[in-house]
Amino acid sequence: MSKETDERYQTIANHQVLLLLDLNLPGTDGRELLEQIKQDQNLKDIPVIVFTTSANPRDIEIYYRNNVASYILKPIDINKLKQTLQNFLAYCLDIVVLPDNIGR
Repeated sequence: MSKETDERYQTIANHQVLLLLDLNLPGTDGRELLEQIKQDQNLKDIPVIVFTTSANPRDIEIYYRNNVASYILKPIDINKLKQTLQNFLAYCLDIVVLPDNIGR
C-alpha cells in the first residue's frame, strides 16, 4: 500500500459518516482503499459513494457487489452533486433506523 493510500485510510478511520471515493486519486488506488475499508470492522458499514469516470458495466457491477451505496459518474453538475449528497446524508442520519451496534 502506498503512503498516500495509508494516509487517506487513516483520515477515513477518524471521520466516519459518509465516504465519497474518487477511484482515481493521485498516488492512491481507490480500489485498494475501498477493499481496506470493507475489511475493517470499524469502517465496513460506512456508506461509500464511488465517484468516477468509468461507465464500464463490469466496474459498476464489481463495486455494487462490494457493497458501495452508490456509483456516480463524472462529470456531474456540482450543485446537483451537493443536493444529492445532502439528501443521502439526511436519509442515512435522520430517516433510517439502525441497530445499536452500528454507529451513526
